[in-house]
Amino acid sequence: MLIHAQRHRGVTIKSVGEAAEPPVAGPNLSVFIKSSGESRNVKAERLEQMLLMLGVLRDGLLTPGLHRWDITRHTDESTSRGVPRREVDTLIDLLDENSKGMDKPQCVCLTWSGGKPDDAVAFVLLRPTPITSLIARIDRSEVEALGIALGERFVVRHVTDGEGAELQSVWHLNDHEWIVGRKIEQFLKSTEATSVSPAIASEGANL
Repeated sequence: MLIHAQRHRGVTIKSVGEAAEPPVAGPNLSVFIKSSGESRNVKAERLEQMLLMLGVLRDGLLTPGLHRWDITRHTDESTSRGVPRREVDTLIDLLDENSKGMDKPQCVCLTWSGGKPDDAVAFVLLRPTPITSLIARIDRSEVEALGIALGERFVVRHVTDGEGAELQSVWHLNDHEWIVGRKIEQFLKSTEATSVSPAIASEGANL
C-alpha cells in the first residue's frame, strides 16, 4: 500500500528496492509484496530500511513530517484497476495504530458533494503528533468501511464544494509542505469546533 500510495511522487517497487543498502532486486520485492509477506526472500533489516523510506516505523507508527498518500483507483492512470482490498485494509491498520491513545478524535474524513460517483474522492486527515501529519486521498466509496473499522476515532465531516476544491489544491502542493501541514491543522481544529457525530451514516459511501 505504501508504494501504491506514493506513486504520484515517483515511488515504485524498483526505486524503493534500489534505495535499500544493499539494494533489493525489484522482482524479489514484488514477490514479497504479492505474497503479503509470506515469501521470505527479503531480509527483515532491508524491510525496515524500506519502510522507513516510505515513512513508517517497524511498529507501524508514522515518521515525523508530512505524509501525502493517494489510495484511489485512479492513482495509476495507465490502468483502470480498482484499489486492492488489502491496500484499504493496510490503511485502516495504520490509521488505527496511529490514532490510539488520543483523548479526542483526530482522524477526520472530509467529503463534499462535487465529483461524479465513479471518481468522487474524500480526504482523510490525521495528526498523531505535533510534528506528524497525514493527508490521504481515498475513493469516497471506502469512507463507510473506514468508519466501521475505526469507530469513534474516525469522524466524517461534510464540507462545501469550495472547501473540497481547496483540499484538492492543497494536496497537490509539492514545494510548500508547511502550507499543507497548516491546512491540515486548520481543518482538524475547525472539525473540533463543529458538532460532528463520529458514527458513520449508512449512506456515507454515497455522499
